[in-house]
Amino acid sequence: MTWLKKDDRYPEHRKIRRLSDGAYRLHDTALCWAARDETDGIITVEDLDEMQHGKRLRRHVSALVDAGLWDVVPGGWMLHDFLHYNPSHEQLELERAANRERQARLRAKR
Repeated sequence: MTWLKKDDRYPEHRKIRRLSDGAYRLHDTALCWAARDETDGIITVEDLDEMQHGKRLRRHVSALVDAGLWDVVPGGWMLHDFLHYNPSHEQLELERAANRERQARLRAKR
């Protein structure tokens, strides 16, 4: 299981508080999607279509780009600063490998 990390003052940030309810919901859903699927903050067009309410909320993408929360990249969007607050897929894999090794050593001692 992965966890999304965001500042507890996130809703109060100027970029966030100026969003419409639909744009806020799409952005928050995309953050959770990227964390769960370990996309390193990349959201593809296909991801957007598969997200809960993604098709309905798609009209808010331009507001998120205009707000500086989503950066346009080939094939989709990068959630701005996602990797500043959240570990990358590679970092998570390294942590999982270290945990497996640690657990194996503990089991071997028993």
